[in-house]
Amino acid sequence: MFKKHFMHQKMMTKVLIALLPILLMAIYQFGWRVVLLLAVVLVAGSAAELFVMQQIQKDKVKLTEACFVTCALFTLSLPPATPIWVAVVGIVFGIVFAKAAFGGFGYNIFNPALVARCFVYVAFPTHLTYNWTEPFRGFPAGLTAFSGGVDMLTHATPMIGMKAGGELPPLSDLFFGLTSGSLGETSALLILLAAIYLIWTKTASWKIMVSTVASAGILTTIFYLTGVTPTPPQYMLLSGGLLYAAV
Repeated sequence: MFKKHFMHQKMMTKVLIALLPILLMAIYQFGWRVVLLLAVVLVAGSAAELFVMQQIQKDKVKLTEACFVTCALFTLSLPPATPIWVAVVGIVFGIVFAKAAFGGFGYNIFNPALVARCFVYVAFPTHLTYNWTEPFRGFPAGLTAFSGGVDMLTHATPMIGMKAGGELPPLSDLFFGLTSGSLGETSALLILLAAIYLIWTKTASWKIMVSTVASAGILTTIFYLTGVTPTPPQYMLLSGGLLYAAV
């Protein structure tokens, strides 16, 4: 019965494996609330896909493993203190309007996780631009805590700090993930390891990743050298969600 209504996809399994270290890092930084947020998003996203596709395909409806990937990608793109109801609204919107509306898996022309992220960014900007949490530091960090100080919502991310003309954080903090930011974007090291795994298993195209990062690097270098921005290109590449989005 389970196999009848579930589509296992080997490629999607590999993507989930690549995301696992990033998820563990998010728990280490911000506590076990990350797991609760992901679990709720998984339930809401799966329910939305099954319900809507039932109306479209009737008895042929199947829950795809790609839905799990969408839910994981979306969750890890959110700030740690994102309210659960905002995450639920976002994933339902992404699944319904960016995936099911086009006919389901393989027919959607937009990435449902990115559509969901864009929707909540526009609809609930306060939660997506101001509510940032200071990560735990030192062992055991967030492994023994539920949240990373959800009530402390004034800590700036590296990108916000740089735009405000603040002090640049050490590059090592950006590389290893010792900064505030969205759940999956803080550790450049783990994102690069995920990229290596996806390329090695022939799951993703290295050309797309490299061209995306190279284009951003060239443009930010030009902007830096011409005085458009005071931020060195290496900080721009390691800050924010550029690497996460590219991979």
